[in-house]
Amino acid sequence: MTRESQAKRSSEAEVTLHSGTNLYKRPQSGSDTVGTAKAGDRFPVVSEMDGWYKIRLESGTSAYISAKAAQKSDTAVKKGIKGKTIVLDPGHGGTDNGTTGAYGTLEKLVTLKTANALYEKLKKAGARVILTRNSDTYVSLSERTAISNTNHADAFVSIHFDSAEDSHTRGHTTYYYHAQDYDFARLVNNQITSRLGTVDRGVKFGDFHVIRENTQPAILLELGYLSSPAEEKHIVEKSFQTKAVAGIYNGLKAYFQ
Repeated sequence: MTRESQAKRSSEAEVTLHSGTNLYKRPQSGSDTVGTAKAGDRFPVVSEMDGWYKIRLESGTSAYISAKAAQKSDTAVKKGIKGKTIVLDPGHGGTDNGTTGAYGTLEKLVTLKTANALYEKLKKAGARVILTRNSDTYVSLSERTAISNTNHADAFVSIHFDSAEDSHTRGHTTYYYHAQDYDFARLVNNQITSRLGTVDRGVKFGDFHVIRENTQPAILLELGYLSSPAEEKHIVEKSFQTKAVAGIYNGLKAYFQ
């Protein structure tokens, strides 16, 4: 029997790199390489053997990585929100107010309000939900990311509200950093647009610490512009919060299907 046929098959599994590594043609460190990958990248696992993972690349071809550079997820991934670990990150807090609205609304308070409402909705659906903060306290960016990474979050959602010099600028934006999180961002963004009905500013690459240093699926949401007096009035209304929470929730449902 070949080493390949002896290998444990785990086609539903996935590995997340916790350090950069070469992608090898064969399960040997001296083998030719087909490229490199960086920390946070994720790949489906074809098989595993003797300290190596055979992974599937986006091109459909295969490569090998050392098991020392990656962490494997559970194999039998169930669909749906129930049982998923979801980290909600209310932006800012404590000494960090975030942006201040035209009428004095503090970003740190409205992000917490939104996160708390989403927390309750996700808990009722059976998710394991973790808040990076549950009160008006300061939590560093590295601590927020560590909460996601150490809990092996199935999804990390950072919640913010935006600001611009032009007070007429309005709408919501969804950011991702790692390429494999684009679909996650797109699905959530689409549902927010559907629910809020505000200007859709799109899905964009964002170099933000909490998504850049995250080894788990992670997005950052800017749900509206507090610098717009008209939009600020809507943001503080209960109906806006209800719609925003429903949009994020439905986006997560779509992502876990």
